[in-house]
Amino acid sequence: MLSLRGFCQRVCSGSLHGTCLPTRSLHASPVLCGEPLKRKKRVDPAILRMQLERKKKRLEKQIRQQLKFARKLKPIDDYELHRELPKDSGPRPREEGADSMEERLRRQQLCVEWSHYKYHQSLERMKTFSNMIKAQEKALAELKIASTEKYDMAVQKDDDILEYSFTGPTETPPIVGYVQDGKYTETTKSYDLDPEIVKLMLEKNTKLNLESKKAAKDAKRAAKG
Repeated sequence: MLSLRGFCQRVCSGSLHGTCLPTRSLHASPVLCGEPLKRKKRVDPAILRMQLERKKKRLEKQIRQQLKFARKLKPIDDYELHRELPKDSGPRPREEGADSMEERLRRQQLCVEWSHYKYHQSLERMKTFSNMIKAQEKALAELKIASTEKYDMAVQKDDDILEYSFTGPTETPPIVGYVQDGKYTETTKSYDLDPEIVKLMLEKNTKLNLESKKAAKDAKRAAKG
């Protein structure tokens, strides 16, 4: 019986059954490490049904909240009342005292006198402006008769009356290739709806529309019958 050692020697020397076997035909197979497949856990269908019902109820609750606050405007932080102010509102309000008839008449008379004063003041201003315009037109007419060149110079636009200066853009333009250094926190608020909620809302609206159409058709049939 041929031993393993002798077999290897004969193979290497090429004298096995008159054939020449190259040494590179002998090779070791790679070590393949593996593990048995994990056994799938069996889940009770009742548990899956309960999980789906819970998810459905949670989504319906979110839909109701979205429909409840659908017309609510987005909050503006600058216009919101500070939470500490309502606590101090107890001693702040003042009771309005009842005015006597004499006080009401006095205030009414003051309003009438003030309106008359402002009316006459407006008339005086309009009269002054009208006189100034008439004097200007008269002076330009006399100047045109005296000298046409001076008249043309007088009616030209004067750019130095209203001074205007421009210093540049109000905001700094972005720097090309600038990399933000350090950490920063994004505080932008978003008011986007969940796609699943939108989908359920559309399905619910479609279902309500179909039910309303069906009820209308049933009512028409009942009326004809």
